[in-house]
Amino acid sequence: QIDNRLFVYGETPAALRNGVEGVSLMKTMLEGLHFNSVCALNRVNESFSMATELAELISAENNIDYRTAHKIVGKIVQKYSRSNKCLIELTEYDLNEAAKEVIDRTILCSEKIFKLLESPEDSIEKKNSLGGTSEARMQEMMAHSKEELSKYQRWIDTMRETHRQMEKNLLQHSD
Repeated sequence: QIDNRLFVYGETPAALRNGVEGVSLMKTMLEGLHFNSVCALNRVNESFSMATELAELISAENNIDYRTAHKIVGKIVQKYSRSNKCLIELTEYDLNEAAKEVIDRTILCSEKIFKLLESPEDSIEKKNSLGGTSEARMQEMMAHSKEELSKYQRWIDTMRETHRQMEKNLLQHSD
């Protein structure tokens, strides 16, 4: 009778090997990963990536719900997209024009709003809770990831040695 588990015997080691190779590849990628922070900052300033933070600040400073603040920012994004402008170019006039369209009144346009758009780094640094984007949290996450990868690399090394020993024992007993 044919052993129907023979298929599993071949597939399981192949799956383990693929997993091991994937972890090794990820470790190699992370070790060589570098970011161009100047380019990243330029991309933030040239885009609408600060729209969420802008909506949060408008909501907090004007005591309006987030959905309404988001609609105001959405109007600005639509207008600026059509005219190839960036959020960093936001004016009090444009902000209030959008607010009037959404809530039929002007809103408080504090200096904080414009400083937020001029300095996205501050917004990033303020997110310092668990999983946040601050430099300290990113360093913690990277250290944890490196620790995890090292742990898996040690496991891989142990499994390779175990496999080598098992193969050696098997060959000795087959003689």
